Amino acid sequence: MDALTAPSWKDAKLRHKTKFMSYLIRYPALLIVCLRAEPKVKFVKDGNGKMQIVDAGYVPICEKMFMYEMLVGCMMTADNAGVPQHIKRLEADLEPVFIADKQIDEDTGKRLAEWAADRSTTEISESELEHMCGTMGVGTLPALESAFGYAYTRAKGLHDDKAMKKLKAVYDGRKEALRK
Repeated sequence: MDALTAPSWKDAKLRHKTKFMSYLIRYPALLIVCLRAEPKVKFVKDGNGKMQIVDAGYVPICEKMFMYEMLVGCMMTADNAGVPQHIKRLEADLEPVFIADKQIDEDTGKRLAEWAADRSTTEISESELEHMCGTMGVGTLPALESAFGYAYTRAKGLHDDKAMKKLKAVYDGRKEALRK
């Protein structure tokens, strides 16, 4: 019965917020995440002052801040199959991808692929690379490894050999300085 109490979920929620969400946000590729939803009701007083149960639609089954971190948040229902109902305001550059009241189809996938290709670059900008190198100016080895891990993963995801070499050189130099 302890598994159903709030304190028993404390560690799992903390790991979800700190590790899983942090990893998901920094992941070097765009991900599509599908969630289940549950019906939500609200209690409203009618004209006679009596409480009535009113349907309030569906809500995704997830941690409350999860949808906030998503780039697109939409719901699809059986009565309007394949047509996204956006539960989060769609960013302006994605409006041409997800056409209002239109079913998601192969053309949507093509528009999404074009949008993603426009967003990606084949190399890290000089200013971003300098910033990444700057984040490695930390005082402990674990902090250095964490900063390097993030930066190197980003460069590796873009197949940017030049950035990977520079990051590795900065890491090695900083690591040597910390060991002294």
